[in-house]
Amino acid sequence: MRAIGLLLLLLLCVSQVHARIRMPHIVRHGGEHALILPSAMRNALHRFDCHFTIRRQRDYLPAIVKGYRFTSKQAPFAVIGDFNGDGSTDVIVQGHNRQADLTLCIMRHNRGYRVVRVQTGTLTDPKKEWYDVGTNEREYGMWIYLTVVSEHTIKSEFEPRLLRLTTDAIELVYWEKASVIYYYRRGSFHQYQTGD
Repeated sequence: MRAIGLLLLLLLCVSQVHARIRMPHIVRHGGEHALILPSAMRNALHRFDCHFTIRRQRDYLPAIVKGYRFTSKQAPFAVIGDFNGDGSTDVIVQGHNRQADLTLCIMRHNRGYRVVRVQTGTLTDPKKEWYDVGTNEREYGMWIYLTVVSEHTIKSEFEPRLLRLTTDAIELVYWEKASVIYYYRRGSFHQYQTGD
């Protein structure tokens, strides 16, 4: 009886480790935060755009990284949530291909994953992109980053109506400039301005 209990405990531990590997998460690794994607999500991203590269922590302004609230579900370049309301975990990533900066969502579709374009911007080289941070001081890096927004009602002075979020969403923050919430409804992402 005791052997069966130990065997069941061992099987439970192995299944929990296996489930964790299959779920996306953000970890601190080698002094930087990194997004860990299950192979099915990585494959969907590669099928969508084989030249797409997810941004890394070092691509962002040091001032943003210093003040950012990193969690297992958010980093400046990735947020994890349920963006389409199907009860499955989705991931939104910020990155680039050879032509443009892209924000993409990897979401559950049938038995696999599909990628949906959230936003497209001008291709940016973080080593050349600078921002004034004081008198004669510059920092180099990306100054547009992601945060996760949970289900709730939002009132913005920049929009004529309330936004009632029934799923997770992202806020694309233009550091010290503006911010826009992107939320998924009826098959696509929509914008709601929250700052200017």
